[in-house]
Amino acid sequence: MSYKFLLFTLILSPMVYGKQMSIPVVTIVPVANLATEPSSKRFPNDPNPYDKLGTTYKSGIDSCPRLHQLLFNEQVRIIEQNGNDVLIEVPYLYFQTSPKGHKINRYWTDKRYFRPLKAIPQSQSCIPKPIDFNQLTTDHNNITTLTKPFYHCPSNTTYSAGTRFITTKHTSRGDSVLIYDPTTKQTHKASIPAGFCIHPTEIPAQKQKEEFFVKLLKKWVHDSNGQIPYVWGGCSFNHPYASLNYSVQDHMYKDKLHSNYTLTGHYPACDSGFDCTGLILRAAQIAQLPYFFKNTTTVGFRVKPLKRNEPIASGDLILFPGHIIVISDVNKNLVIEARSKYDDYGYIHEVPLNKVFRGINTFDDLRQAYMSNLKLERLNAHDKTISQIPIRILKLNSIWR
Repeated sequence: MSYKFLLFTLILSPMVYGKQMSIPVVTIVPVANLATEPSSKRFPNDPNPYDKLGTTYKSGIDSCPRLHQLLFNEQVRIIEQNGNDVLIEVPYLYFQTSPKGHKINRYWTDKRYFRPLKAIPQSQSCIPKPIDFNQLTTDHNNITTLTKPFYHCPSNTTYSAGTRFITTKHTSRGDSVLIYDPTTKQTHKASIPAGFCIHPTEIPAQKQKEEFFVKLLKKWVHDSNGQIPYVWGGCSFNHPYASLNYSVQDHMYKDKLHSNYTLTGHYPACDSGFDCTGLILRAAQIAQLPYFFKNTTTVGFRVKPLKRNEPIASGDLILFPGHIIVISDVNKNLVIEARSKYDDYGYIHEVPLNKVFRGINTFDDLRQAYMSNLKLERLNAHDKTISQIPIRILKLNSIWR
């Protein structure tokens, strides 16, 4: 995802909108949509304007205002409020418009998604410490992180992969954790099976974290219960979809007709799924990689390119304007990406390299094209060339430097 077109909206809107403040809060819903601007402006007659944004754009990028999704237990700060619209700062991600530019991490959302930390008794014992890009670490030894959706019966809630909980006990069979119930205001002890979570002690070394990152993406892509859809600004995996059924939804805003692809069916309020950068960000932070980059432009600034004497490895990234892909298997020439409905996909998948770029059958072919500064033919789901693009190959392990 590329956000240069949103810069002025994000920077200028706080100057003219609401009252300034700084309130630490925690997310109390499984998935919370964040937007480019106060959504009550775009949907003034909707009582819950952030809950159901379009899955992804059809008529143009500006038709889908979602920028990101928070998960349950994530801490942010409310810095501005007007009615139910709040401007927040998110500590674990940012984007930049120049290599040394300001790290932008502000988004608009609904205040009803949050509860002030001071309203939760002994919050430090049941709410995990946030990941913070200023500390350059995601490794908190007392935290259990979900690797797949987990249903908790006492609170009747399904939590997304990536949701973090305070650990009370870690064993080879799973973890015991604390879950705060915002409805009853009680804290539950819950047991999460090993196949649903990861603990920092299980992947202690850098190489293990990088390998786990790729392994996790493969598990998501090949989930036996269904597919994970492409969601513009999406950064959640709350449930798989047995089938992906889309309709086109239109709305007028600023005297312009906006059209979006929208998933149909009975699902939670906020669509579960990923865009290309959200997929990598969420999986990387579950794997405890120091990866905090929300858009493709920032990835290009912060992750170093492949050198001529370096091998291509699984986990490395293929970057081109507006999109990013993960190299998932160097031996089988496979890649993983979140690809939009606009390109006739609409889900995350693992595909051979030659299904993405015409005539590029192996990573040796890709290396040669990259080192020769060639433009590649990018293909859609019907093997049709949709653009000719320059590519960059980025080394995942450079994020540690």
